[in-house]
Amino acid sequence: MENIAWFKKYQPQSIEEYIFDTQSQKETAMKWIENNAIDGNILLCGDAGTGKTALSAVIIKALIKSNFDLKYIKDRSVKVIDGLQGWLEKQPVKSKKKIVYLEEFDKLSREAIGALKDGMMERYQEHTSFICTTNHINRMDKAIRTRFTYQWIFGTTSNITGVTERLAYILEKEEVEFDKIKLQQFVENNCQIGLRDLINNIQIASINNIIDFAAIKAQKSEQEEQIIEMSMKIFSFLFTTKDINQKKLSLVTPLHSEIAPLYSGIVDIIQYNMNIDYIDIYYELYQKINFLPVVKIIDKYLNEIDSKRFLNLQYIAFLHDAMKAIISLNL
Repeated sequence: MENIAWFKKYQPQSIEEYIFDTQSQKETAMKWIENNAIDGNILLCGDAGTGKTALSAVIIKALIKSNFDLKYIKDRSVKVIDGLQGWLEKQPVKSKKKIVYLEEFDKLSREAIGALKDGMMERYQEHTSFICTTNHINRMDKAIRTRFTYQWIFGTTSNITGVTERLAYILEKEEVEFDKIKLQQFVENNCQIGLRDLINNIQIASINNIIDFAAIKAQKSEQEEQIIEMSMKIFSFLFTTKDINQKKLSLVTPLHSEIAPLYSGIVDIIQYNMNIDYIDIYYELYQKINFLPVVKIIDKYLNEIDSKRFLNLQYIAFLHDAMKAIISLNL
């Protein structure tokens, strides 16, 4: 087995290889390719691993003929969004239309959203289209959503056949022996976790070029959920314990206190993992916590997240500030 993740190795390179949820979506995407342009703006919505980035990549690859005609936005600050203005005013170099590509659109700052709402997404439609993705469409400003001609909600449940065929293709290319009927049953039972995680699960289970679907306990990546759960347990302990010394230890030397297993568990997850959605974690904690001082701390860290480089270290700082706020109740 090559030392590479299968979902990356077999990422679709063309519209023909991409697994769409519906035939209507496929026909629309094919129309864009045939016309060498998108007739509007696109918003791709859905959980991580459902194919938003992969579809964006194949569309961009097919339509963009010059690097100048693509603006890939990584920094979501208002300064960067405002800086688009000069580029938007210019005509494409070789492509029929230019493309602005922006992932995790829901993480834009309020100021950046305001700049886009001020006509930027409509004014240059004749020669520029926006392709944006989000895991959380409900967090988006309703007014900005109206700027998108196409809003596709992604999942894999509606195309069992397509997903099964794609997994079968991967297993055959990797020369793994498998039962086609059991493969389809595996997809039917676990399609809700998304194609990327399905591929990850079959790669892990393919030992010695044989796969036993009955032995797979399909799992979706749950790093964020684990961090949220352990953080809430730490907060719950600090709210309920009457041991003042343990509260102080938790704040000063957490690895030598009763919260040590939880604290070290969080550190183990975030220490070397650069793919954690911290905004999702903060939002979930915001919904779960009713203690106003901690809610204000969450809001502070959310507003500063775009300007921070080491988000894992920032989360540890957040934990410390939140614990300090809780402990101050009884000190």
